[in-house]
Amino acid sequence: MKPQLKTIVKHLQTVGSISNLEAITQYNIMSLSRRINDLEELGYKFNKVLKAHPVTRQRYKRYHLISEANNAA
Repeated sequence: MKPQLKTIVKHLQTVGSISNLEAITQYNIMSLSRRINDLEELGYKFNKVLKAHPVTRQRYKRYHLISEANNAA
């Protein structure tokens, strides 16, 4: 598994969810949606929740880990 994918999985196992802003600022992962897609291809399952910032009303997606892949390396 690629290092960015391992980083995302570890974050999800610890925190439970991640947003694009967290991926960029904490891990320098610029395309979270693509990495989530990569994880889905490996068998991970996610709940994707569309949210809005309470002040700016800027919309964003938060990914919640539902289940991990059975054969994750």
